Amino acid sequence: MHDRVFQTGAGNPTYEAKDLALAELQFKEFSPDQIIHVVAREQTEYFRVVFKVLEKTLPESLGKERHLPYGWVSLKSGKMSSRTGQVVLAESLMDEINKKVLGIMEKSEIKNKEAVAEKISLGALKYSFLKTGIGNDIVFDMEESVSLSGDSGPYLLYIVARINSILRKTGGGGLLAKLFGKTGGLPEKVEDREKQLLIKLAEFDGVVLKASEAKDPSKIAQYLFTLAQMFNNFYHISPILKADKKSKAFRIRIIKAVREVMASGLNLLGIETVEEM
Repeated sequence: MHDRVFQTGAGNPTYEAKDLALAELQFKEFSPDQIIHVVAREQTEYFRVVFKVLEKTLPESLGKERHLPYGWVSLKSGKMSSRTGQVVLAESLMDEINKKVLGIMEKSEIKNKEAVAEKISLGALKYSFLKTGIGNDIVFDMEESVSLSGDSGPYLLYIVARINSILRKTGGGGLLAKLFGKTGGLPEKVEDREKQLLIKLAEFDGVVLKASEAKDPSKIAQYLFTLAQMFNNFYHISPILKADKKSKAFRIRIIKAVREVMASGLNLLGIETVEEM
């Protein structure tokens, strides 16, 4: 255990003392079930001391204070440092990502292109950080963050937009009601690829629960990327528009479920979906 000073020689409170006072105020005003401090892992020992003192001075905080550490954030070109001037402000980074996204969307004819680009840019930045496991270092790569073919926010948003496009072409839920009424129906044979996708969809609730327990959103990000890849493979091999009526209706239900799970997962990551890209 490190020695810590809670008051300077001049009688002023240190950071440790301020955190003790803040905790007392938080428990008095909000009666929290848990307080999570998302702070760099270099402060692990600091919080260990503060929490130990809180156990003595504020018994109701026992087991309710948690330090959730994250690693260094660096650029692909190297570690950020204020001393060398190699620092990127969040606002500047967002501007650069937005320029990249608008460049990629240059030939797109969708409405409200700027508004859509802003949502995609924010999703790109959030996903780049959240896909990394808690405690691990984060290496930000601009090109990778806006890629439409890799483990990125825009790629996941593209999958949702692509499913929206497919559903518009097939009539979506309206077609299901027309073909089978409220009870729906199954094709003569459910293919292995369809089964695998359904099994993956069924795993979503469990993944969310594990992510919540571990306080690790990367588990949701990893799941969504795998689901997106599985959908891509399924769509390329299993035709929807040219399938027989029952298979078409069944596959439409599957991709609607994929869209709903993708949208729910992205929402949990704080990423807003777009109708089209």
